[in-house]
Amino acid sequence: MLLCAISQSVYFAACYTGRLERMLAGIKLNPQCANYYRKTATLYTFLAWILLVLNYAFLFYSIFFTGYLMDIMLAPITTYVNMSVLWIPRLLVFFFDLYFCAAWVFPQVMSLMLATIFSHQYRQLEQALEQRLIDTNQSPISDLDVETLRQHHEHITSSVDEADSFLKLSNAAAFCCQLFGTILLLYTLIFFTLR
Repeated sequence: MLLCAISQSVYFAACYTGRLERMLAGIKLNPQCANYYRKTATLYTFLAWILLVLNYAFLFYSIFFTGYLMDIMLAPITTYVNMSVLWIPRLLVFFFDLYFCAAWVFPQVMSLMLATIFSHQYRQLEQALEQRLIDTNQSPISDLDVETLRQHHEHITSSVDEADSFLKLSNAAAFCCQLFGTILLLYTLIFFTLR
């Protein structure tokens, strides 16, 4: 929940201030790159929705059809309130979990898309440099070509720096929360095995 709150807040601030839009608008694309990014964004979105639908299906099954195995999520209600029918609290928990799952997945997919854009831009710059070096076997590389490549590299680097300036909190929170979750899972598997 903490990761969801941080990720959503960071992306809201980036969108509200226009920093994300300015950073994305500053990226120079040729039609081939735009087509590649469109396909990649479509694939990432499709995979995110598949992940969400599968998570929702498993969550729905776990909350309502597993012999109330997930009633631990209702701990304050089941501990302090004597209710004979718990389907309303289960339904509320299910709807809260719907939000939390979406709030976790979509910011992560957006960060992945930004990383894909920047890594592709650097790969293209590397390919352009290699092509110029291959071409220089016949003639020396001109200072204009070197300066053009340097400026392009500087432009990509400034875009990465700007993205990092507003995403560093979200990335750090994602790393720390997922590391904590992994440690907690390993601790549980080691010391609390089912018998």
